[in-house]
Amino acid sequence: MYVNNWNNKWNWNYVRAAFALYGIKKIKVQIVGNSSLHFLYIKNMENYFTFEEMLEAHKACIKNKSNTINAMSFDADKMVNLMALLNAVNGGTYKIGTSIAFVVLYPKAREVFAANYSDRVIHHLVMLELLPYLEKEFIDHAFACREGKGVFYGIKCLADDIKECTEGYTKDAWILKMDFKAFFMSIEKQMLLDCVLNFIREKYPNNRKKELLLKLCELIIMHHPEKDCIKKSAEKLWDDFIPPEKTLFEVGDMKGLPIGNLPSQIFETLFMTPFDIFVTKTLGFKYYGRYVDDFYIVSDDKRKLKKSVKLMENFAKEKLHLSIHPSKRYMQHYTKGVTFIGAVIKPNNIQPSGRMVENFHYKLETQYNEPCAELAERFVSCVNSYFGFFRQFNTYNKRKKIIKENVYIRKWKDSGIIIVDDNFFSQIKLSPKFKQK
Repeated sequence: MYVNNWNNKWNWNYVRAAFALYGIKKIKVQIVGNSSLHFLYIKNMENYFTFEEMLEAHKACIKNKSNTINAMSFDADKMVNLMALLNAVNGGTYKIGTSIAFVVLYPKAREVFAANYSDRVIHHLVMLELLPYLEKEFIDHAFACREGKGVFYGIKCLADDIKECTEGYTKDAWILKMDFKAFFMSIEKQMLLDCVLNFIREKYPNNRKKELLLKLCELIIMHHPEKDCIKKSAEKLWDDFIPPEKTLFEVGDMKGLPIGNLPSQIFETLFMTPFDIFVTKTLGFKYYGRYVDDFYIVSDDKRKLKKSVKLMENFAKEKLHLSIHPSKRYMQHYTKGVTFIGAVIKPNNIQPSGRMVENFHYKLETQYNEPCAELAERFVSCVNSYFGFFRQFNTYNKRKKIIKENVYIRKWKDSGIIIVDDNFFSQIKLSPKFKQK
């Protein structure tokens, strides 16, 4: 528990309030600290989260959100805010706050819910606690939202699977790629809740946090952000671009997970693990991988691949109440190449997909079409983020062409705000003269 050493009266009131919260009449404490800050460690906290755990969740949360207004506001008084959040969680009074809902149109139209920063901290608190146990359940080739895996790992695995299955491109093999229709909006809340709670009851140790985790997971999964949100996009965008089966506002109370929330990304992997095991164990496909709703199988048995499509459809429908998209199916000889999570993979050659490059140009055109000081750091970060992806592959000529020919990059360069790496075409930087200003 956090104690400010500058005000003894406030200290005592705060500690007394904590005693009342935890129902403690007598307590042994250990005080550790310096001249300005002290931390009290309650010795009988075996049924609660600790301040250190909440602080770690905040650190994990703010890592990629440090420039947002909500994150900066929370961090400005983080000790008080974290202690209040800790008390709410441990005292059973935590409630999920208001979300922000908006529509993104590129690369494809979709609805996104952004949780309140305090709720994001709780998401990280739960995931930091559960992930060591969840990782033991996941197959290696479930790529999304996992440390040491992700997009590049998934692309590399598919390339390696093709090479191994064909014994160094010397034998025939076929690639089947499919995805699930309206994936996040089709997941039934009660089915997911049962899956997560059963996992915690069976796999998580019987320690001080088990009951709190059960309650928090139920609160998160069964929450309806669409009923308490601020819409940041015009209503017309929902009407024109988001079909009813792809919005939480239309799919019904018992379906759908908010795209953009960390628990949605992690819990879907647990929910889909039976499908992963069905494909790899029951059907016996060695070369399989999945990134959220997209999955691939590489096999030297074309007939078995074709027969397995119906079996996978039936399993998904009967066991998970999900549908494999009927029109998004690809089966080709490996020499034709395959597009997977932003890359086109061919024998000994991986390139960014055409859509990934289009996304890059579209973002510059719509968000950074005129140089200005206020957007300079964001512009540099955007360009370097895409170039970081492109650099993973043999794209020197592609990067050179973009930097030489993209009208918006030229505008920013001519303005004197940025400088360009003209040797490797790997990144852009803010001009030293601009930094001095």
